[in-house]
Amino acid sequence: MKIVVIGGSHGGIATIDALIDKYQELDVLWFDKGDFAINNALDNEQSKTKIEELTSKGVTIFQGTEVIDLNPETKSITIKNLKDNTLFYESYDKLILSPGSHPKTLDLPGGNLKKVITMANRQDLLEARQASEDANINNVVIVGAGYNGIGAVNMFINKNVTLIDHNNHSLSSYLDQELAEKIEDKMKKAGVTLEMKTSLIEIIGNNENEVIAVKTKDKILDADLVIITIGIEPNTKWLENKFLLNKEGYIEVNDYMETNIKDIFAIGDATLTKLNPLNKKVKIGLGTKARRQAYCAVMNLENEELPFFGVQGSSGLNGFGYKFASTGLNEKQAQKENLNYNSVYIKERKLDNNLVGKNTLSQNNPLIYFKILYSIDTYQILGAQIMSTNDETNNINAMSIAIQNKYTITQLAFADFFFQPEFSKPLNFMNRAGIAAMKKEKLL
Repeated sequence: MKIVVIGGSHGGIATIDALIDKYQELDVLWFDKGDFAINNALDNEQSKTKIEELTSKGVTIFQGTEVIDLNPETKSITIKNLKDNTLFYESYDKLILSPGSHPKTLDLPGGNLKKVITMANRQDLLEARQASEDANINNVVIVGAGYNGIGAVNMFINKNVTLIDHNNHSLSSYLDQELAEKIEDKMKKAGVTLEMKTSLIEIIGNNENEVIAVKTKDKILDADLVIITIGIEPNTKWLENKFLLNKEGYIEVNDYMETNIKDIFAIGDATLTKLNPLNKKVKIGLGTKARRQAYCAVMNLENEELPFFGVQGSSGLNGFGYKFASTGLNEKQAQKENLNYNSVYIKERKLDNNLVGKNTLSQNNPLIYFKILYSIDTYQILGAQIMSTNDETNNINAMSIAIQNKYTITQLAFADFFFQPEFSKPLNFMNRAGIAAMKKEKLL
């Protein structure tokens, strides 16, 4: 069975791992536009060793190649060598597409000026790091206050940074106001200017086509560098008229990751994914999702054996002294879906594991901030968020499983979390959140 894999990021990497796990003998052709070493975060020597290892297992790697066309009727693809622009062709028995995404850009005046960059992949990250060390760049404007935007703020914290977003607060796809504002306070103390509830309408340049300022709805801001982090779009333009795509260009797949064309599977950012608390497919750009989809696609190459379980969109970040994570829905998303929901927000002191038998609940111990959303109609948990200066992010995994298995607030209140005096309190803070929700709904 000859298998072609297209794409070298999370989805492509995990596909190769899954194929090696499942099959003892392989005939795999792996195509990617990028550099294998960069995609896999390897140095040249490590990359050479890894390629030799994969080759010995039946995987042939084509770096710097772009698949520009495919013909499902003949089961063949057209490939362009990006070094010399020559074309060649390959056939396949099974095809796994992981074309990924590209960053959204702003269709406004000045969008093509020099020093207007994005931060969506490793190559972008390298360019941004170089810019952060450029002494001629002093004023940095970052558009989009999601994970990449916050990461960019942290990278350029020694510059004059302005963060712009059209939402009410930063990180609005992950955190609610009461948690996000704690990070915003830290950013403000570090000298970051926050421009929320506004949008960019123009990027202003000089005669040398370089950025000098940006214009928002309200004001003009000096800028030597503009970083656009406003989301992603699927890399599927070349697949139009080949597959069933939705109006935004995402590849439609069934529960087994197969497209509407037999023997062609699709995974990663170019596909919509079932979000379990909504029970519908949405856009979720997470490497963890792509990797699980990859294993699912490989399991189903020959027979429909394993449906994809969906996701909760679990993710986390370390920023400005806080470690935080979220899973499922937050209030912005629940309101957008017109859900009948309620929430509970609690704060709890972290035990100091180094003070066994002493004052383990000192006021100097870190606080844990925890919030859950739940349905008023069914009491089913819809989402959770956690934040602390201590790393408590792994607790979000328990909440992700709870949401996936449709736990109610009562089940959370009585969930069996371990207790040992030197590690934890008799009642876990997740239990306490469940109990608080039960009280709120007069179930207790």
